[in-house]
Amino acid sequence: MKKLQKKNRPTCMTRRMLITGGCSFTVHEPVIPYLMDEKIVTWPRIVAYELDMELINLAEPGASNAFIENVVTDAILKYKNENPVVMVLWSQPHRVNVNDCFTDTNFKLDNYKHVKHMPVSIDDWPYTIAKASLRSMWRTQNLAKQFGLNYMHHLGCWRLNESRISILSENTIYNQLQKDWYYKNLDFSMNEIEWGIVDWYKPVPGDGHPDQWSHHKLAEMFIDKYERQTSKMEFIYE
Repeated sequence: MKKLQKKNRPTCMTRRMLITGGCSFTVHEPVIPYLMDEKIVTWPRIVAYELDMELINLAEPGASNAFIENVVTDAILKYKNENPVVMVLWSQPHRVNVNDCFTDTNFKLDNYKHVKHMPVSIDDWPYTIAKASLRSMWRTQNLAKQFGLNYMHHLGCWRLNESRISILSENTIYNQLQKDWYYKNLDFSMNEIEWGIVDWYKPVPGDGHPDQWSHHKLAEMFIDKYERQTSKMEFIYE
């Protein structure tokens, strides 16, 4: 893969702000051991360097998509008048927020105590949590659009066929999601919904998190989306 190189862009007195959200695939180095041991620079730092932006990285290890939505929403509302760029790498749908404040990263469908009080059957749970994540994505995207901000996102360690999600046949879940309003109003293909980035990224041996090549690839994906979006806006206003 071709290494990203910083492009010459017009300098200004104040650098534009970059707000990023996600889980351990996005978190600052060296917060968690694999980043420190492997000397890995994560994609938000690469993007901020390449685009010459001031970085505010809100990612937390093990974060659920509801947690990501919450912290990114708060940041958008706080900094909206500074015209930030917002980039989100969404997490796994089986990470479920408790009371909208805490994340249970060890949720398993066979641990019945977690779901017996929920107003949903275990058979409906896979679609319910996938829909909840898509709802978080749609709300975050549309909040950014409401304030006219540049916003782009990708699915990260999301895996719809993860055993902790899918106790039904795959076709059942996909059929439900293809009819889902949030899915229809987001820009993800069903292949992305099924696999996220796990079908192409290269994990650190013995760890599972993205290696340096993968972080450069993620940065390239976000930068490409940003430049297509800003080029389209420049064309419209010229």
